[in-house]
Order: sequence, then structure tokens, then C-alpha cells
Amino acid sequence: MRRAAGDGCTLLVVPAGNLTINPTLFPALSYQVERDFRPVSLLASSPNVLAVHPSVKANSVQELIRLARQSAQAGTPLGYASPGVGSGLHLAGELFRHKADVTLMHVPYKGTTQALNDVVGGQVPVLLGTWPTLAPFIQSGKLRALAVTQSKRSPAAPGVPSLAEQGVAGIDVSSWYALLVPRATPATAVDSLAAEVRTLLGTAAVRTELQRQGMEPVASTPDALTARIRDETAAWAKLIREYDIKAE
Repeated sequence: MRRAAGDGCTLLVVPAGNLTINPTLFPALSYQVERDFRPVSLLASSPNVLAVHPSVKANSVQELIRLARQSAQAGTPLGYASPGVGSGLHLAGELFRHKADVTLMHVPYKGTTQALNDVVGGQVPVLLGTWPTLAPFIQSGKLRALAVTQSKRSPAAPGVPSLAEQGVAGIDVSSWYALLVPRATPATAVDSLAAEVRTLLGTAAVRTELQRQGMEPVASTPDALTARIRDETAAWAKLIREYDIKAE
């Protein structure tokens, strides 16, 4: 992809972590975002959810914090599952752990399915996951949603309170997807594609379908996306180094 012709017809849809986390976790990557690609536009965003197994005696974030502290004092810290070391959901969990000043034991899995299965099965009490993935289990009562890892509620999950409104400030993390093109693509083609994305995401059919999947349609300018990638890359790099997170 990075070596493809800049003809405006070669497009890359990519999740945030590949752009903002992986460059720090995997310094030997074969690509460099700023060197090899041109950001075009955001496409969609979905909230991340802090959820627990129904057996966990916590119906709010503050109750989970109290339970986590009690469990740590008893020598049996609560575990939280993630799709793997260095994933965006793992880093969101580390942010929560530090901002809430609680001891939680990270339980990494090789993918979301394994993590979800063990939390639904009761082997691990706490999970961070994306709303589209967890929503069916939350709606069926197999999981209990405590918060979205954002500063305010998400339109995709309006019934789930944010961390900030439950007393844990300083966390505003979501899962988002963006459109990029090879660096050789002319700026005029990039601007034209961004305009087409804005038009497409403004149509009722596309918005309805994304919302049905638990995602929010979100367009942006190329400059705004470039700034977001740069800012989030710097923020995640600081966190990864501060918490000494290593890829496995």
C-alpha cells in the first residue's frame, strides 16, 4: 500500500491503533505514517466500554473502584481482560487503573474473542471492549456496562454513563477508523476524497447503517486528521514509556 501509485484510487481504511500506538510499540515497523501516507478523513468512531460479569458486585465505576481496592488489600486483585498487550483497550485499561488509583491485574488475550469468552464465562471479572462488540452481550444481560471511556456519553450508547461523570476524569479514549492514501497522492486528490467522504457520511443510509453497527459517522479535514494522529501518537508514546509497556 505505501508503495502504491498516488492515483487517488488506492485507499486504506485503518483503525486508530495502527497509526497512533504501533509506531511506539513496534519501532521496527516497515512503514512510517507521516513518511508513507496522507491522511484523508476520519470515517467513524465507536465508544470503548468498561464492563463486568454480572456476578461482580458493582453497578457503577465508584463501586468497582471500592471493590478493586478491597480485593487488592485482600491479596486477590481483580483482573481485567484485553485483546492483547499494547492494544488500545489495554492502554485504556492502564489509563483507568492509574487515573482511578486502583490495582487491577491485566489479563491479555490473543484477540477480542478469547477475552470476551472468558469474561462472559466468569473466568475474568472485568473487560474493556468496543461498543459494537459488547453491545449484544450487554443487552442480553451477559455483561454489565459501567462506563464508556470518554469524557462524555456517546450517542452510540447513550444509556451508558461516561467515566468523567462518575468521578474519573482525564480519560477520553475511543476506537476510530480513518481513510488514508499513499504519500504520492496529490493534495488536490486528497481534498477531493475528503469532500466525497463528508458527502457520503452525510447521507441517511450510511449514517443509519453505521449507527446500527454501534458506530458514529465522523468526517474530518485532512489537516484535522493529521493533527489528531500526531497528538494521539505523542500521548500514547508518553503513556507507553511511563508505564513501561512492552509488546509481546
